[in-house]
Amino acid sequence: MRRGEIGKLSKHVQRVSMLLACILVFEVYPARAQTAPGVLTVDAEHTREPDRVAISPDGRFGASIAFDQQLKIWDVVERRQLWTFSMLDIWSGLAFRPNSTVLAVGQRSGTVALLDYRVGSLSTLRCDKEDNQGAVTAVSFSANGRYLACGDLRSGTIGVIDLEDDNDHSLRLYASQDIDGSANNIAFSQDGLHLAVAFFTGELVVYDLDQHRETRPCKLPGFHAQAVAFTPANHVIAAGDVPNGKSPDLILYDCTRQRKIDRVKKCVSPLPGYTSFSQNGTYFGISAMVQGQPRVKVWHFPDASPRDASIEKSYPIGPIQINDSGQALFIDALNAVYFLPDRNTVLRFDSSPVQRIGSLRFLDNGDLFVGRDRTASLWDFATGERRAFRISNAIYSLDNSRMVYKGGNHYLQFVDNKLHKNFNTQLQLPVVSMMDISHDGKYAAWTESQDNHRIAKFISLDNAHPTPITICQEQNLAQMGFFSGQDLLVTPCGVGADVDFQIRDASRPQQLLHHIPFREQVIAYCLSKRSSALAISTSTKVMLYDLLSESPRPRVLAEGAPYSRRVVGFSEDDKILATSIRKDDFSFLELWDIGSNLNVSIPMDAEVISITFGKKTLAAGLLNGTIAILDLQDKKRLFMLLDCGSSDWLTISPGGQFDGTAAALRWVGWRKDNLIRPFESYFATFYTPGLLLDLLQKLELQTTPAGAKAPVDLAPDAESTVRDRRMVTPGDKTAIQLLSIGVGKYGANSGFQPLDYSILDATAVGDSFESALPWVHTKELHDDFATRDKILEEFRTFETYSRPEDIIILYFSGHGYVPPGSEMFYFEPYDAKGLTLDDQRKSAISTADLADLLRNASAQRVLLIVDSCQSGEALESLAKLADIKQRVEQVKFRLGRVSSPVTGVHILFAATPSEKAFSSSDYQHSLLTEAVIEGLSDPSNSHVSARTLIEYVQHRLPEMVKRSGVQQTPLFESVGADIQLWEALKK
Repeated sequence: MRRGEIGKLSKHVQRVSMLLACILVFEVYPARAQTAPGVLTVDAEHTREPDRVAISPDGRFGASIAFDQQLKIWDVVERRQLWTFSMLDIWSGLAFRPNSTVLAVGQRSGTVALLDYRVGSLSTLRCDKEDNQGAVTAVSFSANGRYLACGDLRSGTIGVIDLEDDNDHSLRLYASQDIDGSANNIAFSQDGLHLAVAFFTGELVVYDLDQHRETRPCKLPGFHAQAVAFTPANHVIAAGDVPNGKSPDLILYDCTRQRKIDRVKKCVSPLPGYTSFSQNGTYFGISAMVQGQPRVKVWHFPDASPRDASIEKSYPIGPIQINDSGQALFIDALNAVYFLPDRNTVLRFDSSPVQRIGSLRFLDNGDLFVGRDRTASLWDFATGERRAFRISNAIYSLDNSRMVYKGGNHYLQFVDNKLHKNFNTQLQLPVVSMMDISHDGKYAAWTESQDNHRIAKFISLDNAHPTPITICQEQNLAQMGFFSGQDLLVTPCGVGADVDFQIRDASRPQQLLHHIPFREQVIAYCLSKRSSALAISTSTKVMLYDLLSESPRPRVLAEGAPYSRRVVGFSEDDKILATSIRKDDFSFLELWDIGSNLNVSIPMDAEVISITFGKKTLAAGLLNGTIAILDLQDKKRLFMLLDCGSSDWLTISPGGQFDGTAAALRWVGWRKDNLIRPFESYFATFYTPGLLLDLLQKLELQTTPAGAKAPVDLAPDAESTVRDRRMVTPGDKTAIQLLSIGVGKYGANSGFQPLDYSILDATAVGDSFESALPWVHTKELHDDFATRDKILEEFRTFETYSRPEDIIILYFSGHGYVPPGSEMFYFEPYDAKGLTLDDQRKSAISTADLADLLRNASAQRVLLIVDSCQSGEALESLAKLADIKQRVEQVKFRLGRVSSPVTGVHILFAATPSEKAFSSSDYQHSLLTEAVIEGLSDPSNSHVSARTLIEYVQHRLPEMVKRSGVQQTPLFESVGADIQLWEALKK
């Protein structure tokens, strides 16, 4: 961790140095795991509607459950997701146990899961009799954490469990004979002697736990209880609704005193909304729509002063929970998590970078196009690389000759892919919700929202000055679609069990040819690519229609599985129909042979919402935002793509190998038995740069012809801004760019001691290169200029402005650290904040950050020197990256994309993963830096190159180490061509 100062080493240490050398040689490359330690999974937001939330009594942690069968644990202070637990038996009810790290979750089997979210341990307790299998709908702990109360779905019975009873947690049952419904909300009195229950039927019951007696304290006519609590004075208060004409009013009612709480009588109206009391009854909150605006209100008793928060760009019609300090946690309908710590603050949690997939398409050259809500990307299957664009969504014609894409919500742009330019004019429109383009690229259609209606617009793309035509206007207008060759436009109007599929001739769009009325629940539909088939999944069956028939009649492809099967797409030849289905909370992709009605089921991580077929593969877009690539012949999953918006991505193989950017990696973890380990635990072992290229080459899926280009030249990513080009010398064929970083000062809370040599070393290295290479451009970052953000900013400058012929030299001097149990090296910048893995992720420069630079910089020649303790931990990973950089450039050269395939990456690290990097009073600099400076000025070497410099250090440093009496072993790697520094300068 610390760089050692060995000038004061005792003779005893010097005598044992040879023994240490023998021991440490076995630690240079410690044993790595040979098989994946679990499943590498992505932590994204909930993919289905939220059900319950909970916040811990101390306000540090939050939890949420949703209908995607997942429990998520949140760090409320840091406003980010900690863990995701897949619990297939999950149902409802969620509560933190006071003074512990245990969370109670209701399950459908009539049990309560007790999860220790610190260590991932799980146990279950029964909530009712063995013969009653009703799902648990509500849970609550007593104030001291001793008792757990739970209510189930069917019996109207409440179970109370003594968690401190050594006799297997004794269970007492309380039942109301005339209530046939489930518990919605449960609350203990402050002394733990009474229990109040609000049932979904609206009844409010209070149980005397000692006397086994019940009372019905609420006498307000028509009162329908939603939430209940006990005040510090043991008054029973409830939130609920009472009839008031067409819409009910929400009121707070003191059931003990039989009166309304007038101070909050102007609560929120009308319903629906979500309500919650704190456990001590002193806070009440609601999330609802108020006059069309999303709003959260929190009241404090007895003064009843409200915190009234309007949440912009959100829809907080979701669960809310308040702790005894008045801190509120809630989730909106889009699964965004918010925290209200005080009266005037609303904080949104870090959301997952994974965005919902809008469009998915394999292009003619084999590349995969992915359109999302805010960005689009192109996966180059020739090189395994990815490009991002600022467009928000795009639809291609079948032969990729043209495309229409949406920029933001208010304009459409039309592009001729083969001519690589825009055509016609950009259309400024009201909010565009859906769009489509005909398969031959002749027509486009979209919907606009105006005055609570949707208007369908149509345009002919062959006109020089196209004018949109209104073809229909309905209150409920769904996605449109075209058929290739037939020029048919399908416009579904209506929702639910009343949908009318209207068929029009694209040459006469305002004329209706015929229609197919539906009077049962339409779940999904899709259109064939080349024929005239329409596939519709209803609540009971999947049907096919031939729209060229004068009176289309359905052909039933599948029946059963109500509400769980939906059609998602046809293959390119229209012989296969893909459907998505959920069976017992598991998701499957079904591939139907339309001719024989036979199908194959393939397990998926989430529900499939979009699909595209390639020549040998298919890509399935999942509800959790990931993309599964499958082999069409073997019907097996090949790998998973995670497209994180503007610049971040991941590729994950079934065997656990992964590749991706540093920012995207923070969203994955190793899951085994509901215990999640950080991805850093096995980073060096399973990090596989070029994973996508390897998989594609093995499957012979690289189909891009020589010289092929991207199908359309779109605008670069929106985050790429104009920067100072100071690092590129105009007129030079080769620019040599040196970034020298030295950190000697560290904060008191960083966990690192100051270093005496780092700034001196960084300055001397810069001077040495400048004296040897007078035209090298040097940038030095020292101490407070060497923060994490500033270092990464320099990295991005290299990525943006370096050219293939350039040479990049990187030098780091400062503390290095490998957290215990991790395979990730971190260089510590000036603003390093601590030794925990979470601290390192936020404030240090990781191996993955260095890998991003090597991958993204256009410069084909790089020299990297890191003079830090434990820096050798990064060698294996960066050596893999250097190798793939060379292979990718060779592929680009064969495709005619670069003029030269020559690359060279040379890496020099000061020490092994288990060693310190030393400085000595015998030398002016640290041992490694001293050797580097000597090598640059070696009079016997008239042509210093990267390899000769490394060879010099390789032979010189052991002499210095021996003289100093320490153990330090430099590690190095050279991949590709040598970097002839002098010759490069002469050019």
